[in-house]
Order: sequence, then structure tokens, then C-alpha cells
Amino acid sequence: MFASKSISRLRGLTVVGLLVFGACSVFEPPEDTTDAGGGTGGGTGGDASVDGSLGGSSGSGGGTAGSGGNAGDSGPTGPWWPHTTQDGCESAGVPKASDRPSASDPGDSLAPIYMATSRMRFGSANDDEALTPNKDAWADIGMDLDESCTNSPSCSADGALVEEHACKNPLLVPFDGNDCKDNQIGKLYPVAALSPQVGPLFGVTEPDWNCALHRGEFAVMFKVSDYNGKPNDDAVRLDMYTTIGLQQLKTWTCTSGPGGTVPPDWFNQPDWLLTEHWKIAQRSVSLTAPDAGIDVPDSKYADPAAFVRDGYLFAQLPSGAEFWLDGQRAHVPGFRLQLHRAILVGRLEKQLDGTWQLLGGTIAGVVLPTEILSSFRELGFCKNMCAAYDNVVGYLNTNQDTLSSTSDKLPNTPCDSLSIGIEFAARQATATAADVEAVNPPVDCPTPKNPLAPPHGCVCPDPTVGGPCVLPDGGADGG
Repeated sequence: MFASKSISRLRGLTVVGLLVFGACSVFEPPEDTTDAGGGTGGGTGGDASVDGSLGGSSGSGGGTAGSGGNAGDSGPTGPWWPHTTQDGCESAGVPKASDRPSASDPGDSLAPIYMATSRMRFGSANDDEALTPNKDAWADIGMDLDESCTNSPSCSADGALVEEHACKNPLLVPFDGNDCKDNQIGKLYPVAALSPQVGPLFGVTEPDWNCALHRGEFAVMFKVSDYNGKPNDDAVRLDMYTTIGLQQLKTWTCTSGPGGTVPPDWFNQPDWLLTEHWKIAQRSVSLTAPDAGIDVPDSKYADPAAFVRDGYLFAQLPSGAEFWLDGQRAHVPGFRLQLHRAILVGRLEKQLDGTWQLLGGTIAGVVLPTEILSSFRELGFCKNMCAAYDNVVGYLNTNQDTLSSTSDKLPNTPCDSLSIGIEFAARQATATAADVEAVNPPVDCPTPKNPLAPPHGCVCPDPTVGGPCVLPDGGADGG
């Protein structure tokens, strides 16, 4: 009850802060007449309240997927990073490179293990098969990335919520999720997913994305190399790649539901097989990668000093790592993230059939406001979305809760980025050097994939009156 009331109270404070800041902006996208030009910096002023035309908000809920199996020769002993703070609060904590095991278990290195993401949660859905909507799910996803409890509904002392600051936001105090988890972008996803203006038109829903993962329309591929297959290995390598899906997509579709939506039983459809090959994006491959024979060459987005401790894989991703659900061959555009200070952790399990899975996984990091705005613009979600676009910009302007360049606590240094947490699972997959191919680059403000979305160049209505976004020649958009 305390958590629920506290989240509601803090949500109200956030909205008030956004409204107060409505006329200011930290960044501004380029002005143009068609909204199809280049450049991704910036935002508009206007009403910054995300609870307005986008609808929805924030809270708690969710969980972690997992199944049976063994981590190497024995099961994992559990995450080592959660802890109790000096105020007596349970913190999700955050694993670090300094947590490397002191020694490896004996054993020779296995052949590289490829795993494709099979499930993800970003913060707008429950952890059930159908991923039913839950605007509060974000609060249970992520890490205590800044190691500061900032008005977390689960952390109080002396009758008040603990309010620690790792950086300074002079506009408002973005509040943590449960167990002090930092996930400001996760708090935004439910607003988009549950909005009829955004979720259905741009495919920004967890059933859409997870149906695409299930069908093999896109995924993120991981390659684990130099791993001994045991609970402890102090030196492994992790490579991360974008994939635009299976070489041969499944015959069933993610648009066979009512009105072309995701079918309600999508998770019961046949999913991809271990032996099916995936298309790997050339843009993920390092320009200096040595010849790897039949294996996929090294990625730009790799940690050559990853490790496995107590059955958990830990890796640090390089700054600017591209985590992209590339919708080139999917029923939805997907979503591209550029991550900074990002870590990946998950439970490596060998299944009874000899294959490997990465379960209970979390990717946590920070995103720059300009770059996450680019992510929305690459969907075709631009000024054609009128107040909805302005509200996203307002949220990104005001809800910065962390620093992009350091994990140090600098409470008097202005925050410049937003935290993000992604929950995922991955299972063994197949890819070789022959599966690497060029893919389409991201485009700023393309024509929306959904023909019902407002077209670029339409004129937004007076917000006090409302109505459709109308083309200058008098024709209304299809939405």
C-alpha cells in the first residue's frame, strides 16, 4: 500500500515538474517544413506533460523469466550484487568489472556460443506469456545504476522516502523504481505503448516486439567465446550484433489478429529452431576484425574482458553500443538504442538437450536525450505527431537522472542522460560469416510504416481545439 501511494504521489510531482518546465528545452531538433530532413539533436518546448496526449504513466510490477538447466557443471548460487543500503533498504545493486572471480574453474574453452534474444521486457507489460499491459512494470526492471536511492517507493527511513542524488536535476527529482532501480526510459515506454496515438501506429508495444522475436523477424545476437562452460571463468568474450531476422521467416504472421494486430495467441505459434540461420548486420562487425573462418567476425560492440561468476555472465558494452531491434523485415519498425555505461548480466544455463540459454538477463545503462529522441524519429514519430511528439521531448528534457560519462556520485553536477533497464532472455541460435550482410541504415523521420499514421508535412491543429493533423492542401491524415 505504501509503495502504491508513494508512486502515485511521485508521479504527480513529475507531471507538475514537466508542466512547469513546458516552455524550456535542453535540446531542439532542426526546424524544417517537411520534417524529413537530417539531424537529430533537440526538442521543442511546449507542454512537457507525458500524461497528457500520450496517456499513461509509471509504477511497479513485472518479473524475470527463467527455466531449468545447469550453469556449467553446477547451478548458479544466485546474483551477488543486490545488497542492503546504509538506510536499511534493499537495493537491486549493480554488478561491476571488479567482481571478476579470482580464478577460473578448470576446463577447456568451448566453441563460440551464439544466442539470439527470444524475449524482452522494457517496462510496459507483465511477465506473463501474453505480456499483458501494465503501466507500472518498469519499476521492477533495471539496476541501481547510480547506487543512490532516489525516492524509491520501497526505500524509506524515519517515515520518509530516502532521497539521494547522484547528479543534479534542477527541474524535478526523477524517482527510482522498486529496490532503487533506475529506469527513466522504462517509465516512458508504457506511456507510448498504452497510447492509441503511438503504440498501435508505430508498433511500440511489447506484444509487437516479442511477437517479432518469437517469429524471428529481428533479434539481438550474442556470441560468447573462450568460455569454459563452468560456473566460473575469469576471462570470456562477449560480442553483440544486430540481426534482421531469420534467413527464412515463418509462414505465420504477427498481423493476423483483429484489424491487422498481433494475434492473441502469438506465443503459441511455432518459434524459430536452433538450426535456422540468422542474417547478421554488417554494420555491427568491427572494421578491424580479424578473419574468423566460418564464425561471425568480431563485433564493434564487444567486451573482450567479460567473465562468468557463479554461473552469471557479466559484460560491459562500449560507449555508444547499438542495441537495435531492426525492423527492416519485421511487421513493425522496431527500435534502436545507443547505450552508454551499459552492462549486461544474465544466467548462463546449459539445457538437457545440450544447448545454452541466457536467462534472467538485464541490460542497464544510460541514453542521451538527443539519441533517444532520434530513436523515436527513426520510427517516423516526428512533428507529424504534434503534441505527442512535444510531450516526449518534454519528458526527455526534464527527466534526466544520471551522468553519461561517469558512475561517480556528483550531486552538484547537472544530470545529462536518462537511465534505462531492459529485461531479456536469449537462447542458442545459428549464424556464420556467410550470414553477414549489409542492412539499411537508420533514417531520420522516414515515412511511417503504418499508413494510418499522420504524414509528414501535415499541419498540427490548435491544441485547445484538437482534431486531425491536416495536410496543407486540405487533406486530413489517415489517422
